[in-house]
Amino acid sequence: MSKYYRQAGFSLIELCVTVAIAALIMTVGVPGFQSMSNENHASSHLDELNNAIRLARHLSVEHHRSAKVCARTFDSDPTAKPSCSSAHNDWVNGWAVMLEDDPSNAVCTDGWCDIMTSHHENDETNWAVVKSNGTDVLPEIKFRSTGTLHPDSSTSVSVTIELNGCSKITQISLTGQLDYSSFGCDPTPS
Repeated sequence: MSKYYRQAGFSLIELCVTVAIAALIMTVGVPGFQSMSNENHASSHLDELNNAIRLARHLSVEHHRSAKVCARTFDSDPTAKPSCSSAHNDWVNGWAVMLEDDPSNAVCTDGWCDIMTSHHENDETNWAVVKSNGTDVLPEIKFRSTGTLHPDSSTSVSVTIELNGCSKITQISLTGQLDYSSFGCDPTPS
């Protein structure tokens, strides 16, 4: 009496089917994951800048003085005192929120008090802060003591952050209100 035992394991066909299914899942899932990652990265940058804009507007109304968010000049030391220049309009190095100095209290430098600063590493994110005409790049977004946009900024400002085709946009109206939109961020099937 002979006993035949079946060996445990996978056949070549079962293994091929499993690999084919895994490849199909990767083909469909990876582009969607990359798109979601790009959208989250762009959203994170825009949310941080939007919070700085809201803070500047709030400070201008609360203290009855002008406030601004300005593009930070490059400094390799993130703890260094932020500096902004009207000639520097590249927002990729971060920004600073500043409040106009009280004339009776000359504690701040160049007439502006540093309130908050953001410094981040240069990545593949593209930044554009432009006037409503869409061509003039702004070095700063300035608010009057009433919370409305300062004429130096424009009648409206558009902030666009783009990463690998995913664009997040904030429109700032003359009244200082923020409106959001995005495009190219949805996962696209391959």
